[in-house]
Amino acid sequence: MRILAWLLLPFCGAIVLSNCLKLWWICLLFAVASLGAALVFARQKGVRRTAGLLAAVGAFAGFLWFGGYTLAEVRPLQAISGKESAFSAVVTAYPTPEEGRTQVSVRLESGMGAGHRARLLLDDWFPELKPGDRVIGQGSYTAAGTPEGYAADRWAAQGEFLVIRGVADSVLRGTDLPWTAFAPAVGRALTQRIQQLYPGESGALLTGLISGDKSGLSDVQYTAFQRAGIAHLLAVSGLHVGFLTGILYVIPGDKRRRVLVAIPLLVFFALMTGEQASVWRAVIMASMLLSAPLFGRENDPITSLSVALALLLIQNPYACGGIGLQLSFAAVAGLACVQAPLYRWMGKPLSKPWAQRHRWLHPLWHLLAGALSTACAATVLTLPLCAWYFRRISLVGPFSNLLTIWCASLAFVLGLLSCLLSFVSMPLAGGLVWVVKRLLACLIALTKWLSRGSYAALTLDSPYLIGWFTVTLCLVVAVMRSKHLRRHPWLPIGASVSLLCLALSLQMLTLSTSPFTVTALGVRNGGCTVLGSRGNYVAVDCRGSGAGDRLADYLASGGTKRLSLLVLDHLDRGRLENVEQLLERVEVDCVALPPWETGSHTEMEWSELLQDNQCEVILLNGTYEGTVGEVHCSIVPVFCGEEVSVPVLCRWQDHAVLVRGNLDQAGEQAVLERWNQPKLDALILEEGTAGASLLRQTHPDCAVLSAGSAVSSREELLRLHRYGAVIYTTDRNGSVTIRY
Repeated sequence: MRILAWLLLPFCGAIVLSNCLKLWWICLLFAVASLGAALVFARQKGVRRTAGLLAAVGAFAGFLWFGGYTLAEVRPLQAISGKESAFSAVVTAYPTPEEGRTQVSVRLESGMGAGHRARLLLDDWFPELKPGDRVIGQGSYTAAGTPEGYAADRWAAQGEFLVIRGVADSVLRGTDLPWTAFAPAVGRALTQRIQQLYPGESGALLTGLISGDKSGLSDVQYTAFQRAGIAHLLAVSGLHVGFLTGILYVIPGDKRRRVLVAIPLLVFFALMTGEQASVWRAVIMASMLLSAPLFGRENDPITSLSVALALLLIQNPYACGGIGLQLSFAAVAGLACVQAPLYRWMGKPLSKPWAQRHRWLHPLWHLLAGALSTACAATVLTLPLCAWYFRRISLVGPFSNLLTIWCASLAFVLGLLSCLLSFVSMPLAGGLVWVVKRLLACLIALTKWLSRGSYAALTLDSPYLIGWFTVTLCLVVAVMRSKHLRRHPWLPIGASVSLLCLALSLQMLTLSTSPFTVTALGVRNGGCTVLGSRGNYVAVDCRGSGAGDRLADYLASGGTKRLSLLVLDHLDRGRLENVEQLLERVEVDCVALPPWETGSHTEMEWSELLQDNQCEVILLNGTYEGTVGEVHCSIVPVFCGEEVSVPVLCRWQDHAVLVRGNLDQAGEQAVLERWNQPKLDALILEEGTAGASLLRQTHPDCAVLSAGSAVSSREELLRLHRYGAVIYTTDRNGSVTIRY
């Protein structure tokens, strides 16, 4: 079977390289070069001829397939990007909510892009949509691979190269559910039964464990899983397929018959849980593992991995851009390459004389060594990807997996059985429901405990931590290549731990001893600015995905778990979850809020949260002046129409920084008149765009744009540049720190 790997690995490598280059015409040039290499290898002899010829032919096929697919499927859609048109589309999946809007997969029937799959984003929420329904409306088109197609690029890995934003004029209900939607309909019915049997956070967690649907989890709960390094439990992957395969193998009967039942059920499970690339990879590899003995073959992990990846890339060459697929294959590759030697190394102490005298320890030692070596091996290749995409790594991940996998596996198996049994007899399912609830409560408690530590996870946003992580990766490579280091592994381990302590100490000293530090945190779809002076901190806004957790990480890197002042200009649900997330780990002395009238459900939740955590509340009815460390802060609430903006001006000696808030043009003028605005060292734009009058009077040296800022057009960026501002953006530069 190695011959198949020699052919398919270059095929997959060619597609991955083409995806990284993002220039389809270069693929055709590489295809010609690969064909030339095949002709050269054809003249060789022996093993070199066979291996080289297979590799060259595989690369030729990969480059040609990517270029041809792009020309046929993607390029025609790029020609209509940026245009608006009426459309008629058939819904192909159940909808999911996104910030109050409807997000659903469709196949276009008429209008531009007819016949292609697309991701439809509707302004209103249509929870009753189902596969087979027809949506007629008007929308603007955005295609993947175009300058404005960032949103579309997210869905390209799922074969949807077009995003339509618009409104639905009418929805026509389908009479019958398409046969292709039978498995998703079963998955939806299963999810509804889970919510019926397991209300609250237990049901949301079990839904994530079984179907990978994380929409019911709160940000606090999901962030705890991320920090503990076990968020993969909530994404359907090989672990879940392994659980399901284990259930099937308990069924008595002939091995051949069990395989014939197992493979179709695994395929049905993949269809039921949304056809994610990670679960398809697991299903393909599990099918090859199960069927290999029937054909008199031994299963080869490298060959199975290459076959699974090749099948996914043939169906969609852009699938390799999906983060889930990359993490899934990286984990399995790490298991195939590292797990066995690591397990042998962990078993070496059993050959010592003291271990021979206590042979009763051997089974327990082998069990722990197997679990820990598996967790570490799966982490080796996924860590660089997590650092690259999420700028975060979990230090407790291997131990978290060791402590929680047993609980998650039992909850998955028994939870699935309880739901299936409830369709037959609810009283019989009651006992299993009681057990599963206890398991889920145990899993939640373990996750909270593991994630509570300040350094359970590290955010790689400082040069010190980035340097430590780079050196650690080099040490891992050196250990894998050097026999001497493998015999003495405590040398590289000690070096890495020492460098980590040094990096954390330098980071702590840098932040806690600076007289004035301004940091715009890299928060997805939001913004949060931290002003620090001599170990005292003020945070302005806490908006976006995981902003509260990100702020807590920053404070921990400065050696504190205390925030002197938190300034907010809105009391919406998203900020509430972020502040709740923050208060789980940090003590907040004071919260400054715009005037509010208690009465709404959200405001009552705010009041209860702040009272429970003993936070002093300042209502910004007028100007607020305060000093934090050596920095003087001025806050003036400005009414911009029906909304309130809370700009914050901070001064230290001759330096000034303005966090603009969501001011409009009239609000900017009011601020200029109130503060007699000095020349700014930095202007922080969390929402909206700076007006010409503000820039003309302040001439900021630099402007920092948060990821949630609306500044996007070329004209707005040129205006900032025209007034001499150096521009930084948190979505490209990560967290931006200005230190004095």
